Amino acid sequence: MLPTPAMNPSQRKLSRYGWRPADPARRSVLFVNPRSGDGKSARAGLAERAREKGIEAVILAPGQDLAALAHEAVAAGADALGMADQHASNANAA
Repeated sequence: MLPTPAMNPSQRKLSRYGWRPADPARRSVLFVNPRSGDGKSARAGLAERAREKGIEAVILAPGQDLAALAHEAVAAGADALGMADQHASNANAA
């Protein structure tokens, strides 16, 4: 994609490298570790707030395989994945 005058400066810069803006996500999934941060995500109502915005929230339980859950979500049509966790468990899905 070649830079155009209609692009903002960030878009012009990225377009030089072949990058282009992505379409908005149609089905987002947020994985939430309720024990992370001493339960901060649960106290903040993070899963409920995500659901209010149309984001599927998956609350993780001990022993669940995050990578398998992420693969299942993508197989079911998820086009954006997020992880709410202050620990290294998000590295398991990489």
